[in-house]
Amino acid sequence: MDEEFEVVFHHGGKFISDGKLRYEYGESTRLSFDLDMWSHFVVLSMIKGLGYVGENKLWFSVGGSLVLDDKLQLLCDDSGVLHMVNIARMNGEVHLFVEHSLSESQVIEMLEYYPDEPDTQEEGEPQVENQCSYCSRWY
Repeated sequence: MDEEFEVVFHHGGKFISDGKLRYEYGESTRLSFDLDMWSHFVVLSMIKGLGYVGENKLWFSVGGSLVLDDKLQLLCDDSGVLHMVNIARMNGEVHLFVEHSLSESQVIEMLEYYPDEPDTQEEGEPQVENQCSYCSRWY
């Protein structure tokens, strides 16, 4: 018989510490998983499926309360995933927190070409290649 357990993914928020550490301004997604299929790669796939790509830190709670001080462990391999299963067996669920990185915006400069002379090519004349004086491309 397949054994299932529940994982509560907390994502889209951030950790806030004002005397006690909390995760706020995010969403929670509760999902059930088959114990035999659970792995670190499944976790990474789920995080990607929630829309978080790139470098994300994943933390799971080793305690059972919403106060997270000294109760978070970084998830980085399958031994952490197995620890999560043991926590879920004891508490009925395990909480996973996504500390997502904000990707740096990539600036792409757009160049526009304004020819000095209007296009006066007659029909039937061969087209002459010219080099753009702004970007050194041939057209």
